Amino acid sequence: VKLRYGNTPEDSPYLWERMAEYVTSMGKIFDGVRLDNAHSTPKHIAKYMLQKLRSANPNSYVLAEFFTNSRESEAEATREL
Repeated sequence: VKLRYGNTPEDSPYLWERMAEYVTSMGKIFDGVRLDNAHSTPKHIAKYMLQKLRSANPNSYVLAEFFTNSRESEAEATREL
């Protein structure tokens, strides 16, 4: 299922709010999360959701799965997130 977030929360308010609530609740329960297929997740969405996660648990661990065949692009994405 591909979720259509758009570019900003105003593009799909319910989806952004619901997922932000979910991510925040996971941050309160767990010490870390896994980003499945992080290479195909738009960075603006990942950044926004990780901000929500870190607001609930600033010391959260994030495991991100990348399939890019490029250490440079994976390192760049890791720094950005």
